[in-house]
Amino acid sequence: MEIKAGLLLSPMKFGGFEVDTAAGELRRNGARVKIQDLPFRVLVVLLNHAGDVVTRDQLRAELWGAETFVDAEAGLNTAIAKLREALGDSADQPRFIETLPKRGYRFREQASPAAQRDWIRRPLAIATVLLLLVIAFVVWRERAHQPRVTIAVVLFHNETGDTTFDQLAQQLTDGTVVVLAANPRYGVIGNAAILRTPRIFADIQKIGAELQADYLVLGQVQRVGGTLTVRAHLIRVSDQKHLWAQAMAGEAPRLDSLVPQTVADAVDVALGNGRQEYGRMQNYSNHARYVPAFHFVALPILLANFVYRAYQLRWGLSFGSGLAVATALALVLVALYARTFAMTVQDRVIRLEMRLRLREILPADMHGKIVLLSPRQLVGLRFASDAELPALVAQVTKDNIADAGAIKKMIKDWQADNLRA
Repeated sequence: MEIKAGLLLSPMKFGGFEVDTAAGELRRNGARVKIQDLPFRVLVVLLNHAGDVVTRDQLRAELWGAETFVDAEAGLNTAIAKLREALGDSADQPRFIETLPKRGYRFREQASPAAQRDWIRRPLAIATVLLLLVIAFVVWRERAHQPRVTIAVVLFHNETGDTTFDQLAQQLTDGTVVVLAANPRYGVIGNAAILRTPRIFADIQKIGAELQADYLVLGQVQRVGGTLTVRAHLIRVSDQKHLWAQAMAGEAPRLDSLVPQTVADAVDVALGNGRQEYGRMQNYSNHARYVPAFHFVALPILLANFVYRAYQLRWGLSFGSGLAVATALALVLVALYARTFAMTVQDRVIRLEMRLRLREILPADMHGKIVLLSPRQLVGLRFASDAELPALVAQVTKDNIADAGAIKKMIKDWQADNLRA
């Protein structure tokens, strides 16, 4: 039989392995296996004649040639041993390489053409690029289409009786507008004529309706016991509720820098802007909680990794490939269950929080309804304002509205919850 080592012109596969003679590589389930040149050449010869007996003399002639003087016996024995080690094979219980005493060796499995790896890499590369583009688009859309919070800054009112402080009131107003406007999530209004009207406190609803503002920042410049004092307020237009108020005392130059920054910091805290829903005006249509890094980056990558590992099984099942698929699946499950566990804990906290809140808000004759509310009903009711809760609880229990989504749609004065998981 004539030995021909150059017949493997295309990658061949057998038992989970792939031999690429062009690259001089042996791969197992897609991972490169470390193998020296001589054992690799022995493998190529045996694969060319899979199922046939290849004598030791034929192997020596193919590997070293007739004119080369080396210790061929020892070299061939070492090459066969190294090849079996690379394949995880055994001389006593051979799966691939069978020793035939005094005759030679036989490769027991038939090799078949392997799909060109470029046809694997190319779709994976395209899929990866598309995934990254989708992630980028979703994150951009999430950020770009978030409704902005509109804040109107009313001219700070000089109540000192000294007109020399009119300029300070104007500077405090302008400074507050500048600092708030630096946040791209805020739409800041500071130059409308209605905001320059004195004694504006009685006209909150009018300002909100005319400017479509969600919040107002009001300020007073006063003298308290001979000390110059500025009182700043943040008021929600929908229910005219004070979310924050603070008095700051000092000389005019200090107040000029202190007040605007203090107001901006207070607005950030009051509106939950130190958290992930930065500057977002929450309502029913956008209250669903998505964390871009988790939902649109980490989770898709974990899913893609699982699909890729499962796809690699087409090269053959082994302990390593099976473990890789199981690990990829476990990572996906860990990510999903981590969020599920967090949501479960959150729901338990909401139940406790809402029952305590309802006991404080509801009239005594309605306390008996609290125990009738299911966990899903309590979850839906948590977005309602204190003023709206009694009527909602009465309607929910009367009509037995069990769906949290339906309850949320009934809320007219939505109270944002920016601490959700």
